[in-house]
Amino acid sequence: MINFESLLPIYRKLPPNEGQEIDLLIENSQILDATILLKSNENAQYDSGIAVLSNNLDLQIGVTIRLRIDQPKASLGYLANDFADYLKRRKSKIKEREFFLKDCKYYSGDKNPPLAVIYYRSTLSLVRLLTNICHYLDKDAESLIFYKDGKFEIPVDYTIEGIEKICLDSLDKLEEIARDKIHHTQKIELLARTVVDIASAIPEQDRFSHLIGKLPEVLAKFQIAYNLFSADFTYEKARDEIHKFKLDIIGRLHKAISDIQTQLLGIPIATFIALTQIKPSNSLDHQFATNTVIFFGILVFCALLAGLVLNQWLTVSSIESEIKRQNKIFKDRFSSTPEAYEDAFTEICRRVGFQFLALVLILILIALVIIVSAIFYLNYTKPVFEVFF
Repeated sequence: MINFESLLPIYRKLPPNEGQEIDLLIENSQILDATILLKSNENAQYDSGIAVLSNNLDLQIGVTIRLRIDQPKASLGYLANDFADYLKRRKSKIKEREFFLKDCKYYSGDKNPPLAVIYYRSTLSLVRLLTNICHYLDKDAESLIFYKDGKFEIPVDYTIEGIEKICLDSLDKLEEIARDKIHHTQKIELLARTVVDIASAIPEQDRFSHLIGKLPEVLAKFQIAYNLFSADFTYEKARDEIHKFKLDIIGRLHKAISDIQTQLLGIPIATFIALTQIKPSNSLDHQFATNTVIFFGILVFCALLAGLVLNQWLTVSSIESEIKRQNKIFKDRFSSTPEAYEDAFTEICRRVGFQFLALVLILILIALVIIVSAIFYLNYTKPVFEVFF
């Protein structure tokens, strides 16, 4: 299998601005190995775009052969006359491919790249930064897609002269901002909004080139927007918001109990009054009927109260879910000042736990009322006692 790097010994001997067919002296083993592979393998010739035209020569060092040089497959790499020629190749402006520049004999894997390549790689860093803050990168159209009052496109199009305007210091600071985890979502949104605002007045095809030269302005406007944003999320504001939320939750928890408070007070009173009316009954007489009505009245009362308690249980559960959701929001918004809200949420969660405990105790009380009433009823109502025991 042939790769782009294996063609470099041949590419490095190519004269600039030469036609498709050239005469090449095999002066070392690297060129010899490459030409032998090309001559013996049709797939290698097809992939590389290099054909050996001297069929009858024995390939060895010192022999001059004739080659036809065409472009290799795009998946292999790009052979370009100069860097401006390379930039014309498809998708080269959004992602670096392996390439060789004939004019300066530079391979993309070599050290000490030309200044144009340094600027180019910095521009690709800008493309990656904008890709992270836009909605998506349309790779086929080579265009960054934002949405602000509709679709907003920034085609990735630039020239050698344009990328020389890039401010590397501003680019480094913008990349640092995009990586920062504090208020990350808000920073990305503010940075995207700043980019769109600066590019919106520029003709579509010139927007990216305009941004390259305006990175200091992008940084300055972003910092102003972020300062305004962060000023609205101070420690005091966090404390105020959590205090308001705490009061709201505590009020809702108190209401959950107060809604059944009257019925709770009625449990011991009603039970005591009802049980005092149960008297011994040895036959199916009037007292038997009275005892039975009282006992079933207690059961109905307890069942209704248990239903109210379960309903309040669901209410408290929904409040608990709201607390968890709000806690996540506070973690995102006030990640730099967790001390402003953590203690308050701990207290709120403790109150919710007490509320659940109170509801459990009420259910236990209801169960005890039913048990005690059943014991009284069975003990004083002999016909029923005899049926079951």
